[in-house]
Amino acid sequence: MRAMDRRKFLRLAAAAAALPAGASLLEACSPASPNQVTSRALPRPGAPVALQFNGSPIAPGLAPERNATLRVYEWRQYLAPWVIRSFEAKYARTGVRVELTSFENRDVAAATVAAPGATFDVFFPTVDQLAPLTTLGVLRPLTHDYLANLANVWPAFAPPTGPYFDPGVRYSVPYTVYSTGIGWRRDLVRAQDAPPVLRDPCDVFGDPRYRGRAGVLDAYREPLAMIMQMQGVRDLNGAGAPELSRAADELIRFAQGNGLRISEDGDYQGLATGEFAVHQAWSGDILAARRFGGAEPAATDRRLAYWWMQDGGVVGCDLLAVTAAGQNPVLAHLFLNHLLDLDVAMRNFAWNGYQPPLVGASTEAFASDRWGRAVPAHLLDTTIITPERYAAGASLAPLSPAADSAWIAEWRRVQSAVSA
Repeated sequence: MRAMDRRKFLRLAAAAAALPAGASLLEACSPASPNQVTSRALPRPGAPVALQFNGSPIAPGLAPERNATLRVYEWRQYLAPWVIRSFEAKYARTGVRVELTSFENRDVAAATVAAPGATFDVFFPTVDQLAPLTTLGVLRPLTHDYLANLANVWPAFAPPTGPYFDPGVRYSVPYTVYSTGIGWRRDLVRAQDAPPVLRDPCDVFGDPRYRGRAGVLDAYREPLAMIMQMQGVRDLNGAGAPELSRAADELIRFAQGNGLRISEDGDYQGLATGEFAVHQAWSGDILAARRFGGAEPAATDRRLAYWWMQDGGVVGCDLLAVTAAGQNPVLAHLFLNHLLDLDVAMRNFAWNGYQPPLVGASTEAFASDRWGRAVPAHLLDTTIITPERYAAGASLAPLSPAADSAWIAEWRRVQSAVSA
């Protein structure tokens, strides 16, 4: 069960590198000018920018649609089957049936959900898709009366202020959070070479003992951001050409001198099987790696370790939204509310490995028998993010087309060096 394929597909954001420089995320889906969004201020942590309020929210107090097919457009294998069954059971009196359609590329997904005739009810947008999708009227403004479980979300995502990219929680609710760091095999990397004990944790990528068995994510912003932070860059979203170039040069040095690799699944499958000794990783992938370690997941758990910069390292989140064209807006709201229920979210986490940002989803909860002790004890402090650590983290916020092109250009240099 490849529950972590969603992360593999997020890496296909790097497929934007195959587009012409500065190409718009939604150019394929509308003749409207999505670039008009870039003329507005870009949202940043501490400097939120309100989304253009476009569309009509539903009235409060409406009954759920009856005998409906709720159409959910999801990253492949990102929702546990139990979540779907439990929602259908909860609203069985309405006769609802949930129909899942999966996507593997976020840009194709945005074009599909925005196309004329699309009738999906629920969509999983990324942070940088919100402004274009709301400008084009693709997403429905949320009616909070149906979202009682918003009371469960972390302060960073809660109304009345909400996240910097969606002030007021008007178009999206949080689904999962994660950090970006380094994963390694404790049986393959010497204790004295482990990232936490090094002056620069990224030096492990250049250690000749791990030549050809060190890797970084195939996601153009995360590897560059990781190196820039180690080089002292604090404003990742404002990084200019010199900072980006120095970070790319470092990754190229690792590639040319030590065989650094770029992979799509090395941080979970590659580490679990021993193909990689060390790999840049998303926290959720480390927690899912046990699925790929063969017949002894407990042994895989013991071998894996994870580090990230807990006082300002890169963090991210995934979102849920209701579409404007959907035929079942009440049930769509109730589905979002279902996923914000603590028990539902924790059971979903036990399946997909990505942490729900809910108040009750504490470190203690992840170690609880109630939810199957889903996180090994030695990974609790490193893979689980607290609200405080998330608030202190560095979010890779939306970029202007020019800035995005600069990141892509440097990542292309790294890719060329790795493939040379």
